[in-house]
Amino acid sequence: MARRADGRRGMSDRWRIDHPDASLAELGALHEPPLTKHAVSGIIRRAKKWVAR
Repeated sequence: MARRADGRRGMSDRWRIDHPDASLAELGALHEPPLTKHAVSGIIRRAKKWVAR
């Protein structure tokens, strides 16, 4: 998966694999600067959509 200019793309799938039981808030806290639950959800949703192509 290509990485976005801000570095977020490709990280969401890694976060979910490395931390399968983490909440969206916990996943967002792993990012620097921290992301909101909404932002993490959007990143994961777009990654799933990209993979489904």
